[in-house]
Parts: sequence; structure tokens; C-alpha cells
Amino acid sequence: MTSPGRNNNLSERLVLPNRKSSPPVRLDSVCTAMTSAMFVSRQEVRLSTKTLITVVDDDEGVREALTGLMRSRGYSTIGFASAAEFLAEPNIRDTSCLIADVHMPGMTGFELHDRLVEEGHAIPTILITAFPNDSDRVRALSDGVIDYLAKPCEARTLLASIQVALENS
Repeated sequence: MTSPGRNNNLSERLVLPNRKSSPPVRLDSVCTAMTSAMFVSRQEVRLSTKTLITVVDDDEGVREALTGLMRSRGYSTIGFASAAEFLAEPNIRDTSCLIADVHMPGMTGFELHDRLVEEGHAIPTILITAFPNDSDRVRALSDGVIDYLAKPCEARTLLASIQVALENS
């Protein structure tokens, strides 16, 4: 077992298979966060289990890595393979923070965010993408998205963005 915050050689080599033309998702940050999750105080876990983090990503490996990271930090979490699947969920309002991929078939992360806002569900949203660019970042932030992160994102960065999202909800 490693100490929290330390990378070991095994975690540096763990990557998820590349299912699209996007770069593989490195799990070094996820493994580090999962290891350090054992040191989360009971009070933090008690507070965060009331918080639902929803992940919408068509890449199963990314979805599982992110929901695993959220669970390791004590959050309740659920993952959906598409925006349509998430929108069909009857309890959308239970989501405290939404993490959505930008590039998904059917409906993009941008379109999902816009639709939620139009329907009165202004869920704090973090968009993630394997193909970051400045114009999309500007668009996301001007549309009220909490953060726009490049895949693979550092666990520490994502968790900080989630904290900001939860403070704004």
C-alpha cells in the first residue's frame, strides 16, 4: 500500500483502453485518490454521501474511473452512457454536480447543459474533453459551466472543481 499523495510505479502504468480516437485515460490520479480515501474523516464521508455526483460519458472506462473516484471520496454517484439516458432519469434534481463529456453521440455535453438550464435544472456542471480547445473553454465558462477540463484530468483538479460546484449549488 502506498501513502496518500505518492505515486508508485504500478499506478503510473495503469491506463484504460482507448475506445475512441481519444487519448487513453491514466489512472494514476484515480489510484492515488482512492488510496488516500481511506484517510477521509467520518464527518466528511457523512456529509458527502448526501451529495450525488452524476457522470455522463459514453466511454465506459472513463465513466467507471470517475464514479470510482467519487465513491472513494465518499460521494454517492451514478453514471450514464448518454445524455438521453440521464435526461430520462426521473430524479435529475437529486444531482448536486454533473460531470459530462463534451463529445458524445446524440447530444454533446454543451447541449446537455443547455437543455438542463432551459428545463429549470441549473445543475452545477463540469465538462471534460479529450479534445480541449480555447474557444470551447470560453463558450463553456460563459454558458455558466463550473469548469472545462482536459482528459485525462488530475484527480486533485477535478475534486477542486467539484468542491466549487457544490459551494455554488
